[in-house]
Amino acid sequence: MKTYLFVLGVITGCLIFGIGQISGQSNCTSDVPFFEVDLSADASGTWLSSEVMRSGNCCDGVSLNCVEFLVYLNSQSAGVILEIASGSQPPGSLFYQNNCGTTSPIGDSMCLTGTGPHSLIFCKPGANSNTYRLTSFSRPFAGDDILITTSCSTVIQAEGFEESSIVWTSIYPGVQGAYNSLLSCLSGCSAPTLTPVEGLPSYIDFKVSGQPLTSCSVNLSDTLRFYFGPPLVTGLSPVNPTICVDSVSTVLTASASGGFPPYSYLWNTGETTPSIEASAGAHSCTISDLSACNGSEVTVSVAVNSEAVTANAGSDQFICHNDSVVFLNGSITGASACEWSGGLGSFMPDRNSLSVEYRFENTELTVNPVILILNTVVNGNCPNTSDSIQIFRRSKPVTSSIIHY
Repeated sequence: MKTYLFVLGVITGCLIFGIGQISGQSNCTSDVPFFEVDLSADASGTWLSSEVMRSGNCCDGVSLNCVEFLVYLNSQSAGVILEIASGSQPPGSLFYQNNCGTTSPIGDSMCLTGTGPHSLIFCKPGANSNTYRLTSFSRPFAGDDILITTSCSTVIQAEGFEESSIVWTSIYPGVQGAYNSLLSCLSGCSAPTLTPVEGLPSYIDFKVSGQPLTSCSVNLSDTLRFYFGPPLVTGLSPVNPTICVDSVSTVLTASASGGFPPYSYLWNTGETTPSIEASAGAHSCTISDLSACNGSEVTVSVAVNSEAVTANAGSDQFICHNDSVVFLNGSITGASACEWSGGLGSFMPDRNSLSVEYRFENTELTVNPVILILNTVVNGNCPNTSDSIQIFRRSKPVTSSIIHY
């Protein structure tokens, strides 16, 4: 057991410092400067020591004038690099050791397995006063799991591998390699493209393996899962937005289905809500989900209705008792189309013409009045209006019973 006072400088990582009894693993004497370094918070952390002079010995006296580091790593770390950060550098070859065993040159990487603690020592004759930097490095990885819809492709990016050594393969479901055809490249590439096809399972696991970029002479791998979902379907409403004569704006609403909710919205105005108050002109909204696919942009043009929306079915009419047809001549403003309704008969040539001939149904010959309605339609999102006309049928004349001679 050893008792030391040590003060540590921090760049990143969580460090333990103070007076305490720490048990080293390299069989060092009590006069060896000792640091406990916690790099468990980050797979790629950095720590800087205070200035210290080497002394004592480790490894049953085999290594002289040493400094010891007890290092705790993140579960995704692959190892560390020990460097002399400042002070005079000792002459000759410089190596550091892991628990009196594996050696690596100062400034070069040392592969370590597990979170530790790992006991690292640096020993060299002489007593230079130095500060030391320990940097952990991450295991090679292919990134986080990916959500993707069947309507897009995505590029996978593996990092930390020697590119020429990389091999990709699907490992689940089915036999290994069952879905390799989805990738544009299977070996010697760090960024293949995955292109979905119809009929895929809900997810597929791919494994990437290869040599790390560090000097670690091991074959490492990482597994990446792809979740597949239906295409993202987007839209804007109303379909033909219009600013009405008594307004300065109109409401546009973006909608989405499919993909991987929740959805996010970005309008050309910078707003991020599903609905906005829109002025006249062109508007667009990019709708995105949680997938790796690019968002879908929908556009619409907002028109201005400068006229009030009105309908005029014409003045009420009086017809003879036996008339089967009446002629109508309506008018509208602020709308692009109309529609006649009411009655049981038929409109000729059709009910969407302003000037029409209305043919009464037989049962209507005894109805008085018959009410017909002219409606405005297709005027954007401005309120429709209507007007009615009453058709009155005059009474049948009374026939005289007087006989003339």
